[in-house]
Amino acid sequence: MEVEKIKKIVIFLVVFLMMGVIGIIGIAGLFSMNDDSFQFGQGGLSFSEMVLRWESAVRAEAIRNEIPHLVNVLLAIIQVETGGDAKRWPDIMQASESLGLLPNTIACPYESIEVGVSFFASGYHGNPNHDLLNVIQSYNFGFGFLNHTGYGYQFENAVAFAREMSGGVRVTYTNPVAVEINGGWRYFWGNMFYAKLIQQ
Repeated sequence: MEVEKIKKIVIFLVVFLMMGVIGIIGIAGLFSMNDDSFQFGQGGLSFSEMVLRWESAVRAEAIRNEIPHLVNVLLAIIQVETGGDAKRWPDIMQASESLGLLPNTIACPYESIEVGVSFFASGYHGNPNHDLLNVIQSYNFGFGFLNHTGYGYQFENAVAFAREMSGGVRVTYTNPVAVEINGGWRYFWGNMFYAKLIQQ
């Protein structure tokens, strides 16, 4: 009798552990599941609490714009645009300029998310052959950038575009990504490191 009880317990534990492993694999699959060859989170950085508080609003807009698999990319945009302090910037996706307005004209985070996600989605859906990193870089540069690059993302294309648009004017830029690549500068037009910052 005791042997039967022990067998049942062992079977239960094995099944329980297997279900746990399957669940972990499924969750990992959800986070990696998209139709792009985009490696997210290569830099090992995490979202701030102030950014994560907007996750449900971002997810709702992502679903509305048919890009639910890119919620983490959209949150990363907020992280980069606000430096993780989403309280300081009402236009948390820096979306005003996509409407032809001056920076920070949008004064409501929810409106910023609505406009920013819609703008990103328009570039994503409108350029299906482009690598996701190209679309991400274009969120910063404007989607005209995609006329100056191949379908695959190349950092050198972002550098060349920023150099052309800035007339070669450089400014100090001490972000660790820039310091590692060129010692700490960028061209004075957009941010040629944008895709790399989001990819972190």
